[in-house]
Amino acid sequence: MVYGTYAPRNFDGAFLGLVKLEEALSRSLNLPFIELLRKVGLESFLFQLRRQGTNSLSEAPGVYGLSVAVGGIEMTPLELTSLFVTLARGGTHVPLRWWKLAEDEAPPQPERIYSEGAAWLTRHALALKDRPDFPSRRRMTGAPANIHWKTGTSFGHRDAWSIGSGPDHTAAVWLGNLDASSSVHLTGSETAGPLLFDLLEGVANASALSRPRQAPPDLTRVEVCAYSGHLPTDACPTRRTAWALEAAVPTTPCPFHRKVAIDVETGLAVRPGCREGRDWEERSFLVWPASVRRWLDDQRRVLPEPPPWAPGCEGDAASTGRPVIVSPPRGQIALLLPGVPPEKQELALTAEAPAGVGELSWFVNGALVGSAPSSERVWWTPTEGHHEILVSAPNGQSAKRMLEVRVRR
Repeated sequence: MVYGTYAPRNFDGAFLGLVKLEEALSRSLNLPFIELLRKVGLESFLFQLRRQGTNSLSEAPGVYGLSVAVGGIEMTPLELTSLFVTLARGGTHVPLRWWKLAEDEAPPQPERIYSEGAAWLTRHALALKDRPDFPSRRRMTGAPANIHWKTGTSFGHRDAWSIGSGPDHTAAVWLGNLDASSSVHLTGSETAGPLLFDLLEGVANASALSRPRQAPPDLTRVEVCAYSGHLPTDACPTRRTAWALEAAVPTTPCPFHRKVAIDVETGLAVRPGCREGRDWEERSFLVWPASVRRWLDDQRRVLPEPPPWAPGCEGDAASTGRPVIVSPPRGQIALLLPGVPPEKQELALTAEAPAGVGELSWFVNGALVGSAPSSERVWWTPTEGHHEILVSAPNGQSAKRMLEVRVRR
């Protein structure tokens, strides 16, 4: 993924394809939450942080970017603790205090930040992993997941921290050198994580630690596709039940499973208008987004896909579906480095399009650059100026985007 000049990566540098959000949160993956923040909106996110006592944030415009979703923002340990206390209180924020209230002092008023169900689902995801120095403990002892936690390692290994909550307490652990020098031994999960569990288990009531967590009343059980988490269709082979907010139950049908009519003799796909006289049957297939198909190609992995259309059956195979330009992203300004040959600064042109739509044709300022399936990239050598980029599908649908290319002076 590329957002303007920001090209984030996961901590281990790997891209894992489709990942469930609760798994992404539990495994501290960066890319899913940078994309989520893009959809939610940066200013809305910063506003919610300020509502929960994060008062050290700069008010100047343009200071923060999408990297705040993965730690690209400075907070005090007390501010981080305040965020986790709100989570532990079921989404209700109460300002933290260093001392008890005086007898004549009014207590601070709690403020609802997000729903109890949203807080419960987040805590559930953060509790999926047990303490890092004994990750198989729950499986061996049967202990419930009553500690939700998160770790972090600062850029350059200058700090390691861990923060989380048990049944009754929230704790934050910071490890580092007071002169801000780095150390490869400073990693949140390996150094700060075990200390956090020692603290929370040391102060917790034993009966509270063994008590299973009850789902709040604003959650309901819904049936979803076991693979995608969307509403199941008749093409989804496996289903399961999952918790969802009553006010936001899934409404989108599963986009990944698709039933395709297959000619039994040839193994090719047939549409309704050309099935007469053929022995055919419906089969379910997984259809991945173009970004995942590109990743699979890069990994030299081949997974089953729907077969091509039988001769004479291509007519309405992809009569609908507009391509969506992924790269270059909207609003990007590309910079050319002086002294580097232009052909070594090529830009990737990529788009999402329905599977089976055929090759996409890419045009820059009306000139054809190249054609390729949506699972592949087309490379363009940029030149300084403003350019209109257009991608066209065989079904006549197209998408446009403007791109400015500058030379760094």
